[in-house]
Amino acid sequence: MIAHHNRDAGAAVSRYRLAWAALVVITVTGCSLSSPTQASLSDEGAAKLRIAGSAEMISGGHDAEETPEGPLAAIAWREYGVDASWDDVVAYFEAELRDRGWEEGGGSSSGPSTQEWDAVAWHTQDRILRIAHRRNTAATATSGTFLTIYRVTLIGQGLPSN
Repeated sequence: MIAHHNRDAGAAVSRYRLAWAALVVITVTGCSLSSPTQASLSDEGAAKLRIAGSAEMISGGHDAEETPEGPLAAIAWREYGVDASWDDVVAYFEAELRDRGWEEGGGSSSGPSTQEWDAVAWHTQDRILRIAHRRNTAATATSGTFLTIYRVTLIGQGLPSN
């Protein structure tokens, strides 16, 4: 009777360890598969949005990483020149993103930097899309003359949950 009990207990422990190992593998795999990269963000439809007549000038971004200040989300961006006003660019993105279920706002991403005239952001649960009116005179000199130079940046995490 005792040998039978020990065998049952051993089998239960083995099943527990196997289930725990499977959970760890699923969790780790799930995290790595769901974490966006620069390349995966660049392929998303929102990252490819641009007003008609826009000429792509440069693109870039980076994968997610840990920094001394904390985690840095993956981003992908493209910069365009267009012969349309900044207001026309914003109106295009507002209509496109609203139709796709995005909401206005993007936390601190909504404010312009020192290299921008203006910036506007929208978000979903796990993404922020930001457009910025660039003060990029070097790009206008080398790429032609455009009325507006704007950057579309897709950030791989949404607004923090409360």
